[in-house]
Amino acid sequence: AAHLKAICKQEKIDADDDALLLVAKAGAGSMRDSLSLLDRLLSLGEKDLNVGLIEQLLGLLKTALLFNLAAAIGSGDVAATLGQADGMIAGGLSVDSLIASLIDHLRNLLILRTCGAKSNLVEVPGLPLADLVKQAEQFDAMSLVQDIAILEELRRQVRVSKAGRALVDAT
Repeated sequence: AAHLKAICKQEKIDADDDALLLVAKAGAGSMRDSLSLLDRLLSLGEKDLNVGLIEQLLGLLKTALLFNLAAAIGSGDVAATLGQADGMIAGGLSVDSLIASLIDHLRNLLILRTCGAKSNLVEVPGLPLADLVKQAEQFDAMSLVQDIAILEELRRQVRVSKAGRALVDAT
């Protein structure tokens, strides 16, 4: 993200730190992939990169939607959980992307729950850390570990199944 910021500064592009963090995360840790994504974004002529624009252009899940899904899961509200997931999928998010994003979010909650708010292992662009810490308190650490494992297995099953959506709803 720091390297992307330096490039934006050199190109006279105004870019939020959180937006560049999203680009770096979308590159899955690969500098080449992150640079390629940034190049694609800049080729559109945008001069002001922010979280909302990056989420829209890259088709990423809005962090607020993911936060709300985790809140529904944490409260044990099955109807709200299914409704949130349905809304995301109906909005164009693939089942695999939904599962991957939820795994990442639950991992962040696990880190906050076990290591505390001062951990530098959690980076969630667009959400205040205090809100994440409060949400992490809704979950037991072992439940988060179990949920992550279940979701990862679900992700594998969805890739080979023709009933991926039903598997998501059942989980």
